[in-house]
Amino acid sequence: MLNLYYPQQKSLFLSFRTLLAQFDIDTVTIWFEMAPKSAKSSKDTENRQPASTASPTRGMSESGETVADSPPTWAKNLTTSVQGGLDNISSRLSNMEQTLAAVRTELKDFKEALSSLGETVSAHDSRIDALETALKGLERANATMQLKIDDLEGRSRRNNIRIIGIPEGTEGTRPTDFVAGLLPKLLGEENFKLPLLVDRAHRSLRPRPAEGAKPRPFIARIHLFQVKEKILQLRRSHGPLQFQGHKVLIFPDYTSSVMEKRKQFTEVLQELRNLKITHFLRYPARLHVEVDGHSRSFSELAEAKAFVSSVSKTNKDENGSSNQKGSGFLASEDVES
Repeated sequence: MLNLYYPQQKSLFLSFRTLLAQFDIDTVTIWFEMAPKSAKSSKDTENRQPASTASPTRGMSESGETVADSPPTWAKNLTTSVQGGLDNISSRLSNMEQTLAAVRTELKDFKEALSSLGETVSAHDSRIDALETALKGLERANATMQLKIDDLEGRSRRNNIRIIGIPEGTEGTRPTDFVAGLLPKLLGEENFKLPLLVDRAHRSLRPRPAEGAKPRPFIARIHLFQVKEKILQLRRSHGPLQFQGHKVLIFPDYTSSVMEKRKQFTEVLQELRNLKITHFLRYPARLHVEVDGHSRSFSELAEAKAFVSSVSKTNKDENGSSNQKGSGFLASEDVES
């Protein structure tokens, strides 16, 4: 048990314990007690020895010589405790410094890696921007080339016609001569003062259908463009065409992309026929309509449908009467089914 007789000793000890507690260091509890106030009692007076027989004064030997004070036990204990605590603190601080140094090294490496990653991302962004720009240019170039290809393919088919409904095998072994003789019979020989020149003719390039199935269409190239246009005009004005009891249809030979665009207007063309409104499809797929002396053109299907719906509603409000007397072009003849 450590006896602290002075207030400053107690204050120092409490401050030291507070310091140790902040570093979470276990210490040995040192008990202390305050020194009692000195009081002169009669008993002490009686026990007081004479000056001649008194024990040597502190710091003095029996011979009267002065000797160095030795530290009391409590001071030694306190010093030992303080030194142990300081050693522990120093060790822990050293460990903290080592840990902090490692953290700093890792943070530095992370910062360098992050900087490198940022540079890489920036480089990738630049490359992606360049690629996107190049891609947009390629898309525009591809679209332009596709339009040119479609135009060239369409021009190569300008003199072609497509004949649908001719039974399989009726053409024999010379389809060109067969078509050259078939068209005047269908459209009237009086309309062809000169022999019809057909450069080539063949069935569409697909497998021969089974017996009784829908026959393959004929594709024929007419030698002169003007004659091809005359054939198309005659089939519009001639009415339904028949060959050996089979219905025959004649169309221009469009490319697949153009045919798909024109097929979108099939329903609209049928409604225009029912309303007896003059109409026709311009190449490649632009609907031309004439109503009350005014012409309208539509390249978008939605616009054409909205227009036909408004005209149909107007006609119903007028009790179904219509001022249009033109028969128009048959929808079935404008778009191949």
